[in-house]
Amino acid sequence: MLLAPFVLLGWMSASLAKRQGFERGLVLFLIGALLLSMMFFSAYQDSQNYMSQKMWTAATLSIGLLPFKSAPLLLVCLAARWLLARNTSEAQT
Repeated sequence: MLLAPFVLLGWMSASLAKRQGFERGLVLFLIGALLLSMMFFSAYQDSQNYMSQKMWTAATLSIGLLPFKSAPLLLVCLAARWLLARNTSEAQT
């Protein structure tokens, strides 16, 4: 489950790369992966903080709910993919 956001981001980037070129897909993937990695690192830090306070359930849920917390970020990446694919296709016609 923790890999799912990165797989979805890869799918979006590959779709964009197929339509508009490798560079655009790579940029979308790198920006999205950077944001997802920052989110995952922050959750890891929160989990460690909760563990030191002996808040076991909060520590578990801070990691376990990451796929759901990343949904808004993935929706933003999907909108960016749609806009990038749409803008260049309109410019070509």
